[in-house]
Amino acid sequence: MIGFPLRLVNNNCIQGYYLHYTDIKLLSNHQFYIPPKLDWLTKVHNDVTWLEYNKGHKVIKESITQERSPLCWIKDQNNRLQKVFIVWW
Repeated sequence: MIGFPLRLVNNNCIQGYYLHYTDIKLLSNHQFYIPPKLDWLTKVHNDVTWLEYNKGHKVIKESITQERSPLCWIKDQNNRLQKVFIVWW
């Protein structure tokens, strides 16, 4: 194997996490925004059209059935914003 160890990862650079689709109910109190792929590196902000859980879940499910893992911005009840990949694998 060619490469180098990643032992010097700067934790301040970590911008989100991933969640398996089967656990999406953990986000039932959140709102969603699914940015286009070209905006994946954009800093999460509040100036977007947020989807309530049921609508967001429907859009995410469509991606999952196509074996795609969408990046979502999520907003909790305290207006805290995060990035999360919802994965199918």
